[in-house]
Amino acid sequence: MRKRLLTFSILAIVNAFLPLIAFAYSTNFQARIEGDNNKVLDAPEINNSPHNLLILRGKKDASLELWLGVQFVTTNDQCRTRSLSHAIAGAPVVEQSVGDFVRLPSGQTDFSVRFFLDRYLPGRCGWRAVGIEHAQFVPGENFDSISLSGVATIRDEGVSELKVEWICQQKAYSLKSTGPLPLHLSCMPQNAIHKPDSPLSIDGAVVDIDFQLKPGVGH
Repeated sequence: MRKRLLTFSILAIVNAFLPLIAFAYSTNFQARIEGDNNKVLDAPEINNSPHNLLILRGKKDASLELWLGVQFVTTNDQCRTRSLSHAIAGAPVVEQSVGDFVRLPSGQTDFSVRFFLDRYLPGRCGWRAVGIEHAQFVPGENFDSISLSGVATIRDEGVSELKVEWICQQKAYSLKSTGPLPLHLSCMPQNAIHKPDSPLSIDGAVVDIDFQLKPGVGH
């Protein structure tokens, strides 16, 4: 029964991950992004012998700067917390999180990066990888903050190979009726109108990713 409850808890986290649009971040790259509700005492411990390898490889438009990373969260309900500002606002307690990222700068097209899905020991809080995240922008053209969104989820019974394609386009928008319109980069998965991609295996996987930049400016 305990194992079944843990499975349900993990699946709830996984199911919530895919449509994730996280808090806005500046375009200054961060190799590690922690939740503002994290507690120092609950920080995950590095696994000195990881072996669950995740390879993210593919192509991107040379104009794009792309961040790719893996999101890790706590699965023990006793480790759910909230920041002071969220507590004041009456927000619920949530999982603590850590995201590890690599930066693929503009000018680069082909890439192959490696992560370990068992980079952290589960420990008391049950830290585990739940999904791949990405953020992207066009340097020199997109000056607003960027957000993280999900590429694929990760769970025990997942696939070991996956191919995903994202189509990006500059969008012009403004809350004002006059003046030049700022540009925001909008990216959507190619299969968004069909069905979600299969989750990846927690034991490791290879993901082929293609980020294309559609010409022109939409609204």
